[in-house]
Amino acid sequence: MFDSRMLALVTGAWLVFTPGCKDKARDDHAGHADAAAAGAVDPHAHHAAAPDAGPDPLAYDVAETVRRTENEIAFHGKKIDAKPDKYTVAYDRLISLHSQLARLTGTWAPYEKALALDKKAFALVGDKGGPLAHRASLYATLHKNKAAEEALDGYLARGHLKDDERAKGLAARADLKLQRGDMTGAEADLSKALALDKNATVLARASHFEAERGHLEEARQYLDQALALPQAPRGVGYAWLWLQRGIVELDTGHLTEADKMFARADRALPGWYLVAEHRAELLAEQGKTDEAIARYRTIIAETNNPEFMDALADQLDKKGQEAEAKTWRDKATARYEAWLKQFPEAAWGHAIEHFAHTDPARAVRLARQDRDNRPGGRSHTVLAERLMAEGALDDAAAALDAVPAGYASLAFHEVAQKVRTALGDETRAAEHAAAIQRLTR
Repeated sequence: MFDSRMLALVTGAWLVFTPGCKDKARDDHAGHADAAAAGAVDPHAHHAAAPDAGPDPLAYDVAETVRRTENEIAFHGKKIDAKPDKYTVAYDRLISLHSQLARLTGTWAPYEKALALDKKAFALVGDKGGPLAHRASLYATLHKNKAAEEALDGYLARGHLKDDERAKGLAARADLKLQRGDMTGAEADLSKALALDKNATVLARASHFEAERGHLEEARQYLDQALALPQAPRGVGYAWLWLQRGIVELDTGHLTEADKMFARADRALPGWYLVAEHRAELLAEQGKTDEAIARYRTIIAETNNPEFMDALADQLDKKGQEAEAKTWRDKATARYEAWLKQFPEAAWGHAIEHFAHTDPARAVRLARQDRDNRPGGRSHTVLAERLMAEGALDDAAAALDAVPAGYASLAFHEVAQKVRTALGDETRAAEHAAAIQRLTR
């Protein structure tokens, strides 16, 4: 079960919040466009689709966005070098910029620099006075969830926060609570956030929460509301929103609509690997194997990311090119081994699908580690799938039984339907089949 949302959500964690700044869903051109010019959609439309327009002449492509990010990193780096023993807001900005660079390029090395800056900043100013919001965002991206939630608790305890800042912090904490299985706490934090400020960050978090509990219409509506906010129709934030909107349709089999939404994401930030990867996935779903292979080769050349090596190998297997597929899986193994040493918590979830092909027993161990780190419905579902694949049906059923009440994602129902069928539990299998039909209609 490759969950197309996982990488996009992790990569899009920049959307958490940046204190004192506008939503990241806005860029330099934000003052020049209203909602209509931004391509706003009708929030009441079913499966609202966007027009497939050509390149936006005002949009920076990803290469230019990376160049500007690197220039800003150099600028703020000089500020720190000038006063190495003094904490300044340049640390906050640099942590955010290095994280953004990682998300723009699909590489993980910039996170090491962000972590080093985080460590130095807190050493200079102390745990309570440091850049807690940026620490929370960075640690959440790397699935250091306990530390991320502690940072958010400290941040939210500050009395000077504006409504939009507090709302973003609450929504970010809701996501962490969701990941550890606290559905009630997550819903409470999201409700508070939505009452304070319905900005793009909060709406996107609310959409994810609704998708995870099987309320896909609500998930669509929240993203449509985020896209309808006054903002420029370009930049990484706007692209990410359209990407999320398209993923809802991709996951539910509405491929034509997903393609139109991915086209809008590509128009907003031309050349972003994360959009290209999902368009390649869509091509694979459409049976356009040769086109998918060509796209994956390009993405791998840009990112050296093992997830896309595995995706390429899957397509090569379809073509009967097993030898080259094995070569790519071997390369992916080497990359995952490095990731597991460098960022273990983040790598556990990403590596499961790879080792399901190459070392199924290890895939189960990784799934257990990820479940222990983030004991929410998603990780229990992945563990159940891996146990089912190993023939441990009773253990798979136990993992599903441990899913917190209220968690009812499409992926959960798909795995549960297979497990209950294999166990001969026709009644419960039929219930999950009915839920799948409802969610994908």
